[in-house]
Amino acid sequence: MKNFDLTQILKDCPKGTKLYSPIFGEVTLVGIDNDKYCPIIVQHSTREEETFTEEGKFCGCSSAECMLFPSKENRDWSTFKTEPEQPQKFEPFQKVLVRNSDYNWRIGFFDFEGGPVERHYYYIIGRDYPFDQCLPYEGNEHLKDTTDRPSKK
Repeated sequence: MKNFDLTQILKDCPKGTKLYSPIFGEVTLVGIDNDKYCPIIVQHSTREEETFTEEGKFCGCSSAECMLFPSKENRDWSTFKTEPEQPQKFEPFQKVLVRNSDYNWRIGFFDFEGGPVERHYYYIIGRDYPFDQCLPYEGNEHLKDTTDRPSKK
């Protein structure tokens, strides 16, 4: 794709959207800061942030080729679907798996959700801190104590 602007493609994606870079491997979208020369901000496995240009070039290597893609297998931005996932609703005391970022899934009982409209946080009984990911335990038992991603249905 020539003359494409990834900031326009990624602007409506939620924080945490999974992407891929041959330099860093799997990365997650932190956000877009259009006031910066390299406006696309991602975080890799060591929790460090890196930046990319509108064309997906690694900041500091603007003469290089695109180094930011939808996934390891998909390097075609024209096929990227940016449908934001709707937060799932849980019942109090429902058995769930929770985690933050890509840490291990842990089991708990759902208590409540909170946070700003654009970002949901999930709380489980017995913990005072929030989690940014929550899944029903039923059907996802195999994820407990792993960093695996849930399969898309």
